[in-house]
Amino acid sequence: MGIVVVASFLGITALISLYTWWYIRNEKNDSTEEYFMAGRNVPWYFVTGSLLLTNLSAVHLVGMNGTAFKEGIVVAGWETLAAIACALMAFYFSRIYLGLKVTTSPEFLEKRFDATTRLLATTFFLIDYTVQDLPGALYTGAIAFNQIFSIQKIVGWEGIWGKFFVLVLVVWFIGLIGGLLAIFGGLKAVVVSDTINGAGMFIAGLSISIIGLSYIGNGNLIQGATTLYNSNPEKFDMAGGPDTSIPFSTNFTGMIVSQVYYWCFSQAMVQRVFAARNLHHAQKGVIVTGLIKVLVPLIVVLPGILAYHILEDERSCVVTKTCDDAFPRLLKKLVPPWAMGIYAAVIAGAVLSTFNSNLNSIATMITFGVYKKWISKDASDEEMLRIGRYAQLVCGIISMLIAPFYVFSTSVYEFLQSISPFWTCPMFAIFLVGMVEIGPINGHKISPKATRVCFLVCPLVYGFLQFLLPLTGVTIHFLHSQGIVALLGIIILHVHGLIWPLTSGEIHVMLKKIKKRKMPQVRESIVELALVENQEELAPNTSGHNDDDSSSFDEETKIEIEKMKPWPYVGPGALSISVFALSLYFIFHASS
Repeated sequence: MGIVVVASFLGITALISLYTWWYIRNEKNDSTEEYFMAGRNVPWYFVTGSLLLTNLSAVHLVGMNGTAFKEGIVVAGWETLAAIACALMAFYFSRIYLGLKVTTSPEFLEKRFDATTRLLATTFFLIDYTVQDLPGALYTGAIAFNQIFSIQKIVGWEGIWGKFFVLVLVVWFIGLIGGLLAIFGGLKAVVVSDTINGAGMFIAGLSISIIGLSYIGNGNLIQGATTLYNSNPEKFDMAGGPDTSIPFSTNFTGMIVSQVYYWCFSQAMVQRVFAARNLHHAQKGVIVTGLIKVLVPLIVVLPGILAYHILEDERSCVVTKTCDDAFPRLLKKLVPPWAMGIYAAVIAGAVLSTFNSNLNSIATMITFGVYKKWISKDASDEEMLRIGRYAQLVCGIISMLIAPFYVFSTSVYEFLQSISPFWTCPMFAIFLVGMVEIGPINGHKISPKATRVCFLVCPLVYGFLQFLLPLTGVTIHFLHSQGIVALLGIIILHVHGLIWPLTSGEIHVMLKKIKKRKMPQVRESIVELALVENQEELAPNTSGHNDDDSSSFDEETKIEIEKMKPWPYVGPGALSISVFALSLYFIFHASS
């Protein structure tokens, strides 16, 4: 059995790697535009595939199913509500980003505020990816591998420390493979492999749910679903109670912050949108992503509930310890031995995709936002590519050193979500006031100095609410704390803007940087004025002098306008996926 499992795992992993190499074999990757942005020519289906697999990883297959084992469908809120954030990204934020042709989301903050704000944002992103996202993906993948291949049993290392050292070995094995693909393949290799792994992950994940329901219903899926629901009705209430990981009230506080930050501002996600062929492909890719996210609970939540029902004699983890091994245990119960290698390859693909994507985003931010901006302004493409590869190597090693220590947390998914507000709160507030305009409401008067205060105060206040306040006997759910601190950040920025506002001249200069010439009271959006700006800059000479380049300028103007044409169904699409996501709260709600 062991030989078949290992052979099928290695074979499928090798096939995906070979296909990725074949697809990008003619890509030179000798320029920063090609290596970091895939030539800004990524079609919508690769945008969708890469967004999904940058987001979905073993953290979801293992960690979220583990939480679902304990709490049920309530944890699906992390997935379904992402659709609303995707709708915002497609309908509003994508127009701004692509209109300005930024390479990283912190680059927008430089245009809106200053270079120091960009540097601070880059630093917070690096902490996010190196401490949370990369180690989380590696750890949960290692947990699954240890369970599937019974590594700890084979080597005979007992106890928690034995498990720790097994995870060290597996984490470094996965990390080295993923690092090689990211370092040498560039973004194009990442988006292609993401899409392939995404298809495999959905097929494999759905098959587990189908097999599980068939197992419960003795071959009848409908009967299995009915039995599962009737036997465990408490597991199918999305309106979480006060003791769950997502109390219902948090959907109106910190959940909003988490979702909008991740899907609209986080570099690892928005970089895929920046690399899209044009606005049409970017918006279509993001809307399709949102639609699929509503369906993702079928593979990252339902198996956890199935495991709770099927593994009835193994529920002690609900009250005593982590349930992160629920999904691997379900695999071993339902999947025939010869197929275990296939599922192991799917989990490996999910880990590698998240790892690769985040490494590439780290390299992009360090290369453009730190090295070229602060160290070597005249750096050549060759030099920047070298720095980008070094950055991925160093950050990858750091994350591999951190990952095994997650074994000491009670639930890896809940732990990762609880520490993220340290950086998401100030970033959410700063991006929001810098990008969002609702009629006369805007943040034009807010100066760069205000962002320094926000970056300093928000993490301190969140730390107080989560770690010091409980010492007095008062506890606040981390999502509520996140919502409170994010709101505080927005208030700090606006109060600072009222007391120490930018002058009208400084506002004018700032608006020009973000391609908006008019003063704050003008109703046009940033993107519309960005197009006007581009047309003005690219317009042919009309002074009466002959200009041999006028025809080329006209052509460039047409190309720019064509690239910024929106997808005609972005509005209906955004509305539809939002309604679809919210409808689940009415469908799966306790009638008591």
